[in-house]
Amino acid sequence: MRGLSTRSLLNVYARPVGKYQVTALGEVPSETVIQMADSLVKQGETK
Repeated sequence: MRGLSTRSLLNVYARPVGKYQVTALGEVPSETVIQMADSLVKQGETK
């Protein structure tokens, strides 16, 4: 899975980070879950 999905008040955003899948979800604005997931990087790498 990659990208944003919205169901009622729940926003879910997923993206790959290296060989891992990062998923952020919450009853918050979509911009918030995107910012949270996009802020994560694999240790030793930079954005």
